[in-house]
Amino acid sequence: MHIAEAWLEQGIRETEGSNAGPDVSWLIHDGGGTPDKRPPWCAYFVASCCRQLARAGFHVEYTRTGRAVSHWQKASTARQLLPLEVWQQDARGLVMVRTRLR
Repeated sequence: MHIAEAWLEQGIRETEGSNAGPDVSWLIHDGGGTPDKRPPWCAYFVASCCRQLARAGFHVEYTRTGRAVSHWQKASTARQLLPLEVWQQDARGLVMVRTRLR
């Protein structure tokens, strides 16, 4: 089972308002953020999932960050895929960063 799916099956959610609650706070902290500031936790969730895999003994290259684009910017050039290249890869283990358009 995937780590993200396991968290969802356990019912992870914001239980104390936006970007807050015991599970969310732990993920923000584990991903490298400061829970007291209640930052958006999506990128911290990715960083935390990567850390959990690393702690289990898997080799994972990741960035502890709350900025989704930092996952891509701080990756080695060989690991930075352009949007069209994603469809040519085995998607398992990839982190997708989608930027917002106006």
